[in-house]
Amino acid sequence: MEDSNKKTSYKDILNAYSNTMNITKFSDLKLYLETELLPYMLSNEESNLEYNSLDLLVDLKDIDTLREKMQTTPFYKDYLDSKYNVKDGNDYGFSFDIDGTNINVNPFRRGGKSHIVFYMDPNGGVHTKEVTSKTPDWLKEYNDISSVSLEYIMKNTKDADAMRLIDRIGYDRNVVEEIKPDKITNKRSIEEVNSVSSNEVMKNSLINFLYKAKMNNNKNISDEKLEEAVEKLHNQSYEEINEHLDKAKNTLDRDKVAKVLKKASPYNNNKFGLTNTKTTSYILIIIGIIICLLAVFIKAI
Repeated sequence: MEDSNKKTSYKDILNAYSNTMNITKFSDLKLYLETELLPYMLSNEESNLEYNSLDLLVDLKDIDTLREKMQTTPFYKDYLDSKYNVKDGNDYGFSFDIDGTNINVNPFRRGGKSHIVFYMDPNGGVHTKEVTSKTPDWLKEYNDISSVSLEYIMKNTKDADAMRLIDRIGYDRNVVEEIKPDKITNKRSIEEVNSVSSNEVMKNSLINFLYKAKMNNNKNISDEKLEEAVEKLHNQSYEEINEHLDKAKNTLDRDKVAKVLKKASPYNNNKFGLTNTKTTSYILIIIGIIICLLAVFIKAI
């Protein structure tokens, strides 16, 4: 891991942000600022603070696309990617370095009135964070900048200058009052995470694929319905999940499955953290089923 104690100036962190945006500017990828830079950028005022890193958020459905883009640059290092280090079926993002500035990319998943953010800690552990502020008010667009909202920053910052600037820019005080404290969950070491049962790995993989498929291919499934399915999956055994998969598979035409699996073949690659095992084949089948019959699968649950 990179040195978590290394400090970065405001100028350097802005340059790192600009360079990262240039890498993704010809795509539909959207990266949200999580570091408290927004009020300074909007006010065109320089921060006197030094920063540990530039923290960015990306929708879980887009994390693999971003990963592929970064792998074409000299900045990407596989040992800083959770796909190489964490084997519990979740994606905790990755880090990279641009001109001495450490950039952390943390994927998030929407769920009803909350967001779940996945983190890989500099000290080698992982955790998730549940943000329970109103869904439309957590991530916003400010001019050409995608970021956590000014209200969220105001609620959580300890930087007096940032608060002063936000007060000058203007914000919704009612929204700030409604924002609940973030909840840190599932904080574990890499050793603990990598020792989880195959049942938990399968559940996590399935939940993440459900979310990605829903966001990319099936807008007719509501967030509430997806959350209901996810909650049920958390409480079901491997055998019960297998039965649901069989029900979904039985509704598919064999040729259609083959076409979808061929389309999904980029996942069958060790650089994405999967190994050539029976579990990998099983996960590939799940990808195909979910992409084709997400609605059927959720209904089966």
